[in-house]
Amino acid sequence: MKRKVPVLLVLLVLIIAVLSFLIFYYGESLFFLFVGIFVMVAGIVTIGILQTIDLVKHDKLIDYETVEKYHLHLVDCPACKKENILEDQYCRYCGEQLKGDKNV
Repeated sequence: MKRKVPVLLVLLVLIIAVLSFLIFYYGESLFFLFVGIFVMVAGIVTIGILQTIDLVKHDKLIDYETVEKYHLHLVDCPACKKENILEDQYCRYCGEQLKGDKNV
């Protein structure tokens, strides 16, 4: 599985931070040092949150290539009616125990 980092956001954070540090260095304005530090910290936190949300959302997805490769069985949850893998035994959305015919 490939995780995609929001490259545009990383570049934007780096550009703004570098510009702030350069203005601080050449203009000797302490304000821009704090702006650069704030932008770096806020950017790192934002990227971390976005990556965490992406990871949580991806955890619920079914990889149909893997299902086919290992000859797993797909069933619908009796409670929430969402598609699951029978071998998981419990629904990945609501936690209900899955029931189905393994000889499908």
